Amino acid sequence: MVFDTTGPFSPANGTIDIVDPVVELKWFAGNDPESGIAYHRVELFDSTGLFLLHEEVVEETYLVLPPLEAGTYSWTVTAINGAGAGSIPSATWTFSVEPTLDTNPPGASILFYPPNESVIESDVIAFLWNEAPDDVRVVGYEIEINKQPTFENPVAWRIHTNEPKVTIRLPTRLHYWRVRPIDGGGNKGPWSETWSFEVRHPPVSAGPGEAFRIVTDSRFPPDQREGRRESLDLLKWRRDRPRGIRSSGSRPGQTPGTNRPHRQKRRR
Repeated sequence: MVFDTTGPFSPANGTIDIVDPVVELKWFAGNDPESGIAYHRVELFDSTGLFLLHEEVVEETYLVLPPLEAGTYSWTVTAINGAGAGSIPSATWTFSVEPTLDTNPPGASILFYPPNESVIESDVIAFLWNEAPDDVRVVGYEIEINKQPTFENPVAWRIHTNEPKVTIRLPTRLHYWRVRPIDGGGNKGPWSETWSFEVRHPPVSAGPGEAFRIVTDSRFPPDQREGRRESLDLLKWRRDRPRGIRSSGSRPGQTPGTNRPHRQKRRR
C-alpha cells in the first residue's frame, strides 16, 4: 500500500507564460516505507480532456515533454509501489503554451553522400546529409545542384524536401551541391559545404549469351562515325588469325580485304 501520494511541483498550476514549446514537468516523490516506489506514472491531457501521453518514470521526479503546440494542457502524477499498487492520483494541474515567434535559425547540415570529388557511374543519384540542429524543430531542407561552384543564377536544380535525403536523375557531367535547413519558424540555416561529384555512364554490359564492345569506325570522318557492335567471336578471330592475313574487316569465311565470301574456282 502507498501511504503518501505524490503531487505536482512545476510548472506552477495555471501557468500561462510558457513560450518554449519544450516543457519540463516536476513533482514531489511518493513514499511507501514497505515496498518503496517503483515508478511514477505521468499522464498528459489537452484542453478537451483528450489523453495525449502516458509515461512511467523510474527514479526521477521530472519529465521533459516532446515539443508542444500552442494550447492549454493538464497533467497528473500517480505513484506506483513495488507491489504494483498505485496511489490516489495527484491533483490535476494545468499550464498553457503561448505561441512565439522563433527567430533563431537552425545550424548547418553535414553532407554525407555522394562523397566529395567522387565519380558515380549512374545517372540516378541519392543525396544524404544529417539532420541539422535547431532550438525547436527543422521542418525541411533546400538542396541546390549546379554545374558551377558559385551557384550563380540560374541554378540548375533547387529542391525542397522534408527529410535529409532525396534521389534524382542527373545528366553526365560534373556537379556541385549544397544544402541548408529550414525550421518551423521559417528561418533558413546557413549553407553547408559545397561538394562536387561527376556522373558518368556505366560500362556497357553484355547482352544475354553474347558480349559486345563499341568500336569507332575510323574510316569515316568524325561527324559521320557511328559506334559498331562487334561480337567477341570476330574479335577473337582477328586476334588469333594466321600471319599474312590482313585485318581489314574480313570475317571468317570471307576473302581478306573484301566483304565477299570465298568462292571455289570451278574446273572446266
